[in-house]
Amino acid sequence: MGWWFSVPIRYWILRHRSRSWLAVEATIQGGAIASVSFLFGVQAPVLFLGYAFTLEGHRYAGFLAIYGVKREQLLPLQNSWPGQSI
Repeated sequence: MGWWFSVPIRYWILRHRSRSWLAVEATIQGGAIASVSFLFGVQAPVLFLGYAFTLEGHRYAGFLAIYGVKREQLLPLQNSWPGQSI
C-alpha cells in the first residue's frame, strides 16, 4: 500500500523541482520513420526527431518520438518540422 502513495508523491516532488529549471529554445533536426513492435507483434510507425539547444555555452541534444497509426500521417511532419523551434 505504501508503494501506491509513493509514486504520486515522487512525481509531485519532481514536478515541483522542475519549476526552477531554465527554459530554452531548441531547434528540431531531421529524423527518420521506423516501425516499433509492441506486445503480441503489433507494430506502429514512429517518427524520431532530433533536437539541439545551447545552454551556458554548452550544446545539448536529444530526440523525441511521435507515434502514428499510418506512416503517411508522419511524412508531413518529417518534412516540415526540421529547422523549426520548440
